Amino acid sequence: MTAGPRPFGVLNIRSVIVCHCNAVSDRRILAEAGLGACTVEDITSRCAAGGDCGRCIPRIEQVLSIRSGRTLSPTVLSTAS
Repeated sequence: MTAGPRPFGVLNIRSVIVCHCNAVSDRRILAEAGLGACTVEDITSRCAAGGDCGRCIPRIEQVLSIRSGRTLSPTVLSTAS
């Protein structure tokens, strides 16, 4: 087994903070998506993620797309860093 960086979503961790302004994790976003939230606006209205500085919006979109099975374009992923 070789050591090295792992892609997002492969690490064996419980959650990742997506929105630092409001301390919202990927697990919270996934939970809200499971309750019917399907857009960034839905997530923002339910848990405030993305409602302050907005730097987490690409990550929120990434979490939502992973949950729905969609893939994001390389442009979206590169701006999410």
